[in-house]
Amino acid sequence: MKKIFSLAAGTAVAAGSLFLSAPAAHAKPICVLSKSTNAPYKAYVKCSGMAERQRAVVYADCVDPRGKTWTVTGKRVKNNEQSVAQCSDSPNVGMTDIWYKTPMI
Repeated sequence: MKKIFSLAAGTAVAAGSLFLSAPAAHAKPICVLSKSTNAPYKAYVKCSGMAERQRAVVYADCVDPRGKTWTVTGKRVKNNEQSVAQCSDSPNVGMTDIWYKTPMI
């Protein structure tokens, strides 16, 4: 009975060790999100540390003088490239929110 218990405990420890030492599927990217301070307003994101099939994309919520709102999307880019989203060429259009995503393709 003692040998069976020791074997089971040894297997559990070995399995636990393998689980703890396995690398993550992909590391969390490090991204810098920013926006321009003058019109025409643009949102920017640049990420590093993404997986090979991962891309960064920036989004911006825009508003015109009449209160109409819409969302613009930047281009999906690879590591160390910059995604840019621009609301409009008009200096009267503002930006209310910016965010990014790093989806897998």
